[in-house]
Amino acid sequence: MSSGARRWPWVAAVVACCAVLALAVVPAVLLSTVGGGCDVGYQAGSGSGLWLATAYGPPWGGIEGDGVTATGINLMAGPAMLEVAVDPHVIALGGFVHVEPNPFNTAVAFYAGDTGGAIVGQHVDIYDWRGRAAQDAWGTRQVSVTPAANPGTGNALGQVQAPALSAPAGGGSCASSSAGGFQNPFASSTSVVPERIDMGVDYDGTGPIDALGDGIVTYSVSGGAGWGPFSCSGGHGGAVVYRLGDGPDAGRYVYVTEGIIPLVTAGERVQAGQAIASFTGCIETGWGTGVGADPMAAALGQACSSGDAGCVSTACGWSMSQLIQAAGGPPGIVQGGRIVGSGC
Repeated sequence: MSSGARRWPWVAAVVACCAVLALAVVPAVLLSTVGGGCDVGYQAGSGSGLWLATAYGPPWGGIEGDGVTATGINLMAGPAMLEVAVDPHVIALGGFVHVEPNPFNTAVAFYAGDTGGAIVGQHVDIYDWRGRAAQDAWGTRQVSVTPAANPGTGNALGQVQAPALSAPAGGGSCASSSAGGFQNPFASSTSVVPERIDMGVDYDGTGPIDALGDGIVTYSVSGGAGWGPFSCSGGHGGAVVYRLGDGPDAGRYVYVTEGIIPLVTAGERVQAGQAIASFTGCIETGWGTGVGADPMAAALGQACSSGDAGCVSTACGWSMSQLIQAAGGPPGIVQGGRIVGSGC
């Protein structure tokens, strides 16, 4: 028996609550993100709703299990990790999900790594390594569970040891043109060439660059954004930043910068698939902090401290590459075969 949530006194409450939730919310299968290719999360048809969340972990024994998960992770060895036990008929083992709220007040992804006899339907059991007092303090709560992109080399606070991951194949694309409400930002472009994953993902191309999802523009300048101009950017160094308004990444900022001409202004609302800029040469797109066009990778300490801050492939860049690939666009190319940093 794996180690997820064995405290059976909870079961009656879980069954009763889930019976009510089932009238309003139909569980949606969240597809696994392990293995590379196009199986990278953000799959069309993934859903969310009201879920129950409990907590489990040490001290091990009895209904708590032996500390070894259904996916073979020994939770007693190595650093702590953000991990949840799930009903594998509802959430595929090996996938990643956001759980909000959670005991750690983090927006980073949890690994779906375990199962348990009491974990049925829309119920997740959150691994809490801090012991029984912390687990009991969490108790049983209603939460939101949504699909999360595979975060790369880790998925929690710089401590998580996630399973080994394969880098995406350069130039590939998924069959779907829309995933989780996101649109391929290069659907209307031509001659798009994916380049390295660094703080975001680099591309060359011709034509418009579209918004990944619905949102509001928070920053738009034609130059002086701190990103060039570079020799490849056609003399431009502008930026467009927008804040996503819905979906699993609502509230997060996306930047598009370097060789672009902005087509939108700050304060303007945009829709998924709407042109927000056009290519003038090389560009970079990634997760931003919301301060100007600052990249989240740098804020999390994933960037290089050398003259080329993008000299490595960061976990933030890998996350954006996966999102673009799942939405039907080409993924970037990992530098040196490895990802630097944990989560984004």
